[in-house]
Amino acid sequence: MVVFWFEFRAQVQENIDMIRLQREVKEKSGKLEQVQARYADLEDVGLFNHQRVTRCPVFSCSQHFTFSLTSLFLILFARSQKLRTVKNSHDQLLREMEKLNAQLKEEQDKVLVANNELKSGSAHQRRIVEVRTSVEPEDPTGQ
Repeated sequence: MVVFWFEFRAQVQENIDMIRLQREVKEKSGKLEQVQARYADLEDVGLFNHQRVTRCPVFSCSQHFTFSLTSLFLILFARSQKLRTVKNSHDQLLREMEKLNAQLKEEQDKVLVANNELKSGSAHQRRIVEVRTSVEPEDPTGQ
């Protein structure tokens, strides 16, 4: 009975250790996914031109990255320059678009005025024709 108790206790301890290890593996895999996501983000930015990449000894599939402050500063400076260039281009396009919108409004106003003049001109033309026909004497011969 005592042997059975020790075996049971050992088995329970093994189960506890197994649960602990499973938790650690889950945490490590979560951290690995975060590192891989950061790596993908940094790779998109182009951060891996001037750094050393080494393999992590704990997990062969995870990676550890070392960056110098200078390379990080240069990358951030280049990104700020690109952002400034994009912002200037955007502002210039907005100004040009506002100018073109003003020209469009002027042209639309001109078209509206011309349409109104055409309508009033047509009405005047009809009135002139009516007046002429009423003023002209009717030709009894039909000529």
